[in-house]
Amino acid sequence: MTRTLQTLTVLAALALTGAAAADVIVTDPLGHEFAIAPGGLVVIDNLVGNIHVSTHNSAKVSVNADRVIRAVDSSAVSEARQAVQRVAEGNDRMKILRTIHPGANPRWQAQVNYTVVLPRNVNLKIQSQQTGGIRVTDVSGEISVKNMMGTVVIENPGRALAVENINGDITVVAPRGIGGNAHLVSINGSISLRVPANSNFTWDVDTVAGEAKTNLRLRDGRYISPTRFRGSVNNPGNTTVTMQSFAGNVFLLKTGSTGTDARALRTVAQKFTQPSPGIGPALPPEPNRGGVQLPLVQQKFYRYSTSIGDVKIDEVRGAAKIYTGAGEINLGTVFGYCDVFSRGGPLNLGEVMGPLTARTEGGNISIQRAREGGTIITGGGTIQVQYLGGPTQLSSGGGDIIVRRAIGPVKAETRSGDVTITLDQKLKSDRVTAKTAKGNIVLTVPAGFGADIDATVLTSDPAANNFRSDIPGLSVQREQVGAQSRIRATGKINGGGERVELHAQDGGIHLAVDAPRVSPMVPQQ
Repeated sequence: MTRTLQTLTVLAALALTGAAAADVIVTDPLGHEFAIAPGGLVVIDNLVGNIHVSTHNSAKVSVNADRVIRAVDSSAVSEARQAVQRVAEGNDRMKILRTIHPGANPRWQAQVNYTVVLPRNVNLKIQSQQTGGIRVTDVSGEISVKNMMGTVVIENPGRALAVENINGDITVVAPRGIGGNAHLVSINGSISLRVPANSNFTWDVDTVAGEAKTNLRLRDGRYISPTRFRGSVNNPGNTTVTMQSFAGNVFLLKTGSTGTDARALRTVAQKFTQPSPGIGPALPPEPNRGGVQLPLVQQKFYRYSTSIGDVKIDEVRGAAKIYTGAGEINLGTVFGYCDVFSRGGPLNLGEVMGPLTARTEGGNISIQRAREGGTIITGGGTIQVQYLGGPTQLSSGGGDIIVRRAIGPVKAETRSGDVTITLDQKLKSDRVTAKTAKGNIVLTVPAGFGADIDATVLTSDPAANNFRSDIPGLSVQREQVGAQSRIRATGKINGGGERVELHAQDGGIHLAVDAPRVSPMVPQQ
């Protein structure tokens, strides 16, 4: 047994230890097979458990989804079987393998281990929270993995590759080389990529608290921030490999090498980063560590970057682009566009006049006014916005999303938390999308607001989690999906208009009006 497999085995055993002092351990196997079209997409959405994906020459997908329950007694086992379900949804173009899992329970713990064999040319997307290990082998389609805790191993990938692993290592072994752009990101883990020595791509690497090493030939490059290097491996071509880690190390190595001959990137890059003749600015001797506190910045474009430190500026009389590896960002007023990013800390913004991009890997985001809207993302935390004046996308890895007043299209999604959106009284119709994997949705619209509604509630407790509407005219249907109920409301309100899509799992949906109620609750059907 290889060292990697030993590690996965140990982690798999540990995944079920914890709150429940188990007297009963049971495994419920489940097999499933279905056809998938060439170039189709298979999605695996699993809260807790291991995932192993490999390929074969058949046009079908073979799935083994083994549910492992560790419980205090037999009644707790029955309770876990009712709560944790394995569901397959979709069609031959896109198939979703989903685990319905309510989370931690003091009487039992459960995980679902997926072993999936699919055609090589299929695209793959994996979403997971806690795993002993994710392994993907020989998939030539596009691969996307988002994981919170555990190791991720990708072997012999084909085209584009994107892996985000918050608290775990990422290992990619590509003996055929990288066939498309690769994006590898970890906060508290290390990243290792092995490719042939003659590979050609642009290497974009950022290590804040760790170190980057390589034994491949760098042709040129420069530091574009104190911690981020961008250069060419052999001849760059049209492919970019991005590797970002906050606390871990990054290794770019030749296939088959032990890595003992790998050199620190700062040493290798010195010949490219000298002031003369060099390609870029001088190599920074040390990453910038500190912070900044200013009452006023009167520059048309203000840029600041620090590996560790807080940023507090009362007013920027222009555009702002600010990065901190670990710390808070507090801005009062920004007159132009605003781009802020923290790898670990909250964002507090007052009024932003131009387009906004606000991202943090972990922390709450609070915004008073975003006049032109933008993109607002947190890896885990609550998002609160008082006013949105333009199209906006909001995303949280785990936390509530609250928009007090929106005057443009809104797309909001959280993995765990409530979504509350209130539309401006001036709006007659606009597109709204809101999704939560575990929580409630409340959408408040002005009286007379026209829309085509498509709202879905997926719940194991339909008495507590339901669909309610203050506006008549919607058709409500119910169906059983495994141990859960699906409640779907569709139709036009006030003559129809832009599409409004709402999806709540383990929560309810309330479509409200910002006026006295005009109709009672839609009758349950």
